[in-house]
Parts: sequence; structure tokens; C-alpha cells
Amino acid sequence: TDDDIDDSLEPFIDELEVNLHSNITRFLVRLFNSKHNKNNAQLIFTTHDTNLLDSELFRRDQIYICTKEPNKNTVVTSFLDFDLRETSDFERAYLNGRVGGLPFIDETLFDWKW
Repeated sequence: TDDDIDDSLEPFIDELEVNLHSNITRFLVRLFNSKHNKNNAQLIFTTHDTNLLDSELFRRDQIYICTKEPNKNTVVTSFLDFDLRETSDFERAYLNGRVGGLPFIDETLFDWKW
């Protein structure tokens, strides 16, 4: 029907949350996971918005984390590779470092003599 998402729609968006209110971003994700997506169109995006790491928005197989290694390589890991339940707090698991992807912050910068 005209209310369904077009099956040819497969946008790839870098930093989906840029210039969008967080409620709009969540709405877009929910729309692609809704009954209006009968043709299984995909929304592929990157984000720095940890609020989107929500088990009510995503299944574990829909989330991938990028981790920058010390040698400058990037490793992409599925949430399925971690011991998390579907009902886990995905955002907390990420922020606590359980799934990788956290930036390295050099705290010794506070010790510099400016």
C-alpha cells in the first residue's frame, strides 16, 4: 500500500542523529522495524548517540560496534558476539566497556603543565 516503506529504499546514513532531534531519530528506527516495512527495506547507519542502544529498538543481531585498535585498524563486532540477553541494557553494556568501541581518553593530559 501507499503507507508502506518502498523495498528499494536502503539508505546508508553516516551519523543519523546529526541535525535531528533524538525523538525523530528513534521514530525513524522504529519505522523501519515496524509493520509498515512489509518489504524489509533496510536502514543502515552510524551513530554516536548511545541512547539508541536500546533493546526496545534493536535486536542484538542488528547492532555492530566499531573499535579502533592501537595499530589504527578498525574491528567491527556484532552484539551477538557478547554474552548479552535480548532484554539487557545495551547502552549500559556499551558505556561500561563490555562490548568495545569506547574511545581511548588519555587522562594524563590533565597532568600537563600548560
